[in-house]
Amino acid sequence: MQTALDSAYERLYDPQTRVVKLFDPPFSSGDVSPGYIKGYSPGFRENGGQYTHGAVWLAMGFLISGDAERGYELLHAILPGGRDADVYRAEPYVLAADVYSNPKHSGRGGWTWYTGAAGWFLRVTLEELLGITMKNGELTVAPRLPESWGGYTARIRTPRGVYEIEAQRGKPPTVRAPKILIEN
Repeated sequence: MQTALDSAYERLYDPQTRVVKLFDPPFSSGDVSPGYIKGYSPGFRENGGQYTHGAVWLAMGFLISGDAERGYELLHAILPGGRDADVYRAEPYVLAADVYSNPKHSGRGGWTWYTGAAGWFLRVTLEELLGITMKNGELTVAPRLPESWGGYTARIRTPRGVYEIEAQRGKPPTVRAPKILIEN
């Protein structure tokens, strides 16, 4: 698995443009027909551009494998914040479904409000980076934090109440029992 992750990172991630390509090289000519994706020009959408679902899943693979540095790097890279607005040309507060790798439009976002990638991003960040999971009413915290993070604090609201979490690198996380909420 590590060889696959390393190869994907080296071949598909461009740290300069913060684009994680779906594959490379894109389909451009020839008799091979991969289906509808060849209808897009090379480097656009699924034809060798960033398919953000896939970029999030690659980050998840790194986090699960124990490589928090590259997992976090990829999660941070695909965020719209910090991108040049003249290049990105999409809402700076919405995770784009795809980001182009075509040299003439590299870094431009597309399909912003039409994506489930934001949901995957949230899930991977909560469950794999911060390590917060809830299964059968049981809260578990097992963070995978990059070196640059000293830790984090979080409050998780559940039907039972609010859990307070404190996680620090190198120490077991602290989870305080839920404070019961009284709703008016």
